[in-house]
Amino acid sequence: MPRTRWRSPFAMLKLGVRAPRSARRRAPPRAVDGASGLPSPIRSATNTGIETPPGRERFASVIGYLRGKILDVLDSQLLVGVGAAPSACVGYQVAVPMGNGFRPPFAMGSEIELFVHTHVREDALDLYGFPSPEEREVFLILLSVTGIGPKGALGILSAIRCGDLLRAILSGDRKALVGLPGIGKKTAERLLLELGDPLRKKVDAGRFRCLLEASPLRAPSGAPTAPDDGLVREAKDALMGLGYREQEIGALFDRVSAEGGLPERVEDLVRAALRQLG
Repeated sequence: MPRTRWRSPFAMLKLGVRAPRSARRRAPPRAVDGASGLPSPIRSATNTGIETPPGRERFASVIGYLRGKILDVLDSQLLVGVGAAPSACVGYQVAVPMGNGFRPPFAMGSEIELFVHTHVREDALDLYGFPSPEEREVFLILLSVTGIGPKGALGILSAIRCGDLLRAILSGDRKALVGLPGIGKKTAERLLLELGDPLRKKVDAGRFRCLLEASPLRAPSGAPTAPDDGLVREAKDALMGLGYREQEIGALFDRVSAEGGLPERVEDLVRAALRQLG
């Protein structure tokens, strides 16, 4: 009996001959979801059907909020333990702006709440934590400036309160910016140029109000302080009635205070603020 010679499966299909089982191609098995019994969906970072590149699955989600106990303080970083039971506790090392909402010494074991930005690098995930979502947003705004990275932005927020930083940018106060960590004359000019208008629009829309209110107008050391909040509020209302915006008024009061303190009467404060415009 002559020996049978098998041809390729595709050639045999043309001849109408069924290929043997050993020559048939089989589709690779697809994973099955144990709960539903249906095929598992492709792993995707954004649920768009695009498969996550190999080795990047851990970047599919980021950490945005942590609440736990302080386990240790490492320079400008906190080790925060998250978990109900000590045996199930996970420690997260988070960089925080020391002195801006977080004032040492820290009580070990005390509860802490952090709004986190997860910064993804090729070789690491860095966590930066802040006491409020608004302060985290200011951090992200600083990152949008050319030449300022996460560590530089954290150093800036460790040296100045968020409200004071916003006032300086909105009023174009270069002197308040120059001298901050990593900020020289060129970087200060870049901050004012790139952030002035975007920040003004956000403030006009009601953003950062709590930060600005938490950072009251302060006279320099040795200068008299404002008599009371009522005087400042009445003067502000008068200037707003003339068509000036709230952030512009705050910048004017800062300049008046820097020249020797705020006057004790509302009309004098209004006149002094208007003189700053001329």
